[in-house]
Amino acid sequence: MSTVTQVHAINESAGQSIWYIRHCSLFSCLTMDQMMRADEMSTMRTYRRGETLAVGFHGGADVAIIKDGLVKVQRLLKSGDVATVDVVGKGELVGRLDRLDGGILDTDPDEIVAVDDVVACEFDRSAFITFIHDVPAFSEQLSAAFETRMHRMSERLIDLVFRSAEARLAAFLLRHGEQHGSIRLRTLFVPTGITQAEIGRMVGLSRPTVAEILNDFKRAGLVDLTRKHIVVRDVARLKSLAERVGRE
Repeated sequence: MSTVTQVHAINESAGQSIWYIRHCSLFSCLTMDQMMRADEMSTMRTYRRGETLAVGFHGGADVAIIKDGLVKVQRLLKSGDVATVDVVGKGELVGRLDRLDGGILDTDPDEIVAVDDVVACEFDRSAFITFIHDVPAFSEQLSAAFETRMHRMSERLIDLVFRSAEARLAAFLLRHGEQHGSIRLRTLFVPTGITQAEIGRMVGLSRPTVAEILNDFKRAGLVDLTRKHIVVRDVARLKSLAERVGRE
């Protein structure tokens, strides 16, 4: 595992932090006084592509909400390999956070790595937990956000059991594009900051298989492959393929 790399722009202005808190949907249930309290216990940090977020490492923050950019949540396997288990973007929370009932609300990742340039709003876990206890409406908002994320991961597990390799990859492209990409003129632009090997680990395929299927999709007119995006030209056909049930 890599060590935490140097952080650029260590602490941005408080004005940027409170502006973000006021405009982030996760904090929309708070009063202005509660937003000011959240601002006081938060720090804005900027990371360059490939840097490891200082979340849970060597005195760093325990919890972060992504303001801009994408991060990949990674886990160290017993084999020594590093597996990307999720990709998290704007407005989502990463890190380790205990449930109010004593369980673990989030996975405890070994590393959180910036896929592109990232701005994160970071919190000390103990202060964050106290804030959750003190503001029940925020606790409910946070729980709903985690349920959405867990549902996304559950969908991937269902795909692994019931869907073919092509359907799994098609479903991943659609979900990843809808969450973190953009739609222009009925064309879906899926960001490619993660490697084909990382995509493969998330959908249960090898890197060569991912590359082969993507080329098949390209020949069929479903996608184009560029340096920064997988461009989905025919969203309807790709959705039809993703919804097919049955493994090969």
